[in-house]
Amino acid sequence: MVDDDMKALLNLGPSFAIATPANEETLDAVLYSVHKFAYQLRWRFHKEPTVLDKTPIMLASLPFHKPQISIPKPTPMDPIISALEVDLMREYRNASTSHFGANLTSRELKGLRKLQAARNILRISVGNKDGAFVVMPQDLDEALTSPALTDDSIYERSSFKCFTEKCQILKATVKSVLCRRWDMKTASHFCTNYPEVPTYYSLIETHKLDYSTDLYV
Repeated sequence: MVDDDMKALLNLGPSFAIATPANEETLDAVLYSVHKFAYQLRWRFHKEPTVLDKTPIMLASLPFHKPQISIPKPTPMDPIISALEVDLMREYRNASTSHFGANLTSRELKGLRKLQAARNILRISVGNKDGAFVVMPQDLDEALTSPALTDDSIYERSSFKCFTEKCQILKATVKSVLCRRWDMKTASHFCTNYPEVPTYYSLIETHKLDYSTDLYV
């Protein structure tokens, strides 16, 4: 049963996320992004403009790199980037020593605790219309998901061994095609050693009914 406390939290929408306190790991991730942006910005500054300025972006996203790192020449933006880095370090270090408190209301906090306690009973999904939360019992979710997964025209049961063999076949095929143009070392950069298992995602079909509509179960 979804009560008013749960509804108060669910009304925040799927964009709601529980924030975590800022720590050294957070600061490292932010500084890494700043350094990466500064590195690409320096190269873009020294390169001639291209059509839609896509060439520097394309070169930065190639799946292989040079055997050594080339340091671009300084640019007039370097002092500004350094000042930004110092400001970010100061703000995040202040945040790491400050008191961390939730910005949820008391009702929303109660709803969060209740939903966490009911995570083995309720299934929270996302609707296909406005992206709002859809709450249903776990058995109803299984009844909706099982027919989709048992559809032989879309999915089939597989083992880890079979999945690995298919990945090896695909990897060998890609290499055989690319090696006609490049050497083995260059072609190997286009293949991944850690393939991703296909993931099933489901959106719940929702319909808006008039308030005067009578519902019969």
